[in-house]
Amino acid sequence: MVVSKLIPSAIVTVLLVLGAGYVAWQQFGSLQATPVQLIFSPAATSSPDTTAGWKTYRNEKYGFEFQYPTLGTKVKIDENELVPGERLRVKIRHWVEKRNGYSGSFAMGIYSNPEHFDLETWFSKSVDIDNLLKNSHKYEDRKLDNGVEILAITKRPMPPGYFEVGGPVSEYYFMFPSRAYAGALERGQDNDLDSLGYAGATGADKVTELESQVLSTFKFTK
Repeated sequence: MVVSKLIPSAIVTVLLVLGAGYVAWQQFGSLQATPVQLIFSPAATSSPDTTAGWKTYRNEKYGFEFQYPTLGTKVKIDENELVPGERLRVKIRHWVEKRNGYSGSFAMGIYSNPEHFDLETWFSKSVDIDNLLKNSHKYEDRKLDNGVEILAITKRPMPPGYFEVGGPVSEYYFMFPSRAYAGALERGQDNDLDSLGYAGATGADKVTELESQVLSTFKFTK
C-alpha cells in the first residue's frame, strides 16, 4: 500500500527534524540560558560650589577682583582710596538685624610696593618691622588653590609690646604677581560675621573659613 510506504519516510523526516533541533539547542541553548549582567558605573559627583550666588567686586585701577558673600542679608561696600594710586581700602559691610545697621564684616587693603619687594621682604619692612611676629611664629606661609601665596596669622595674642611698635595687623597678607602692590585681608573691629550664623554655625573657625574662601576667589586682572 502507498500508506505503508510513506510511514518510513515520515519517520525519517521526523528524526531529521528532531536531530537538527537537538544540534541547534546544543549550539545556541547555552547562550540563551546565560544571564545578562548589567554593570552600572556610579555617576560622577562634584563638590558643591561654596561660592554660588556670591557677588564680585572689581577694581580696574589697581587690577584685581574678588567675590564676597551676601549671607542672606543686605551688603554695603565702602571704598576709600586713602592715598591715590598707593593705598586703597575696600570694606564689605553686612546688615545685622540686632544692631539695626551695617557691620564691618571684613576689609581688603591694597598697598603700593614701589621697591617691588617679595612678600616676605615687604612684610618685614612694612608690617613686622622688628620680626616679632615671624620669630614668635604668629604667621606662616601658605598657598591657596588659585595659586596666591599668602602669609596667614596662626595664633593670637600678639607678642607683648607689638602694638606699641607695629600697630594693628591683618589676618592675611599677599603680593600681586607684578609686585606693584601688596594686599591684606583683615577683620574690622566691629566685625559681626559670627553673629550672622555663617554656614549655619557661629564662631571664629567659621569666620576664618569664610575669609579663606574669599581669598580663594581673588584674581589679578593686570
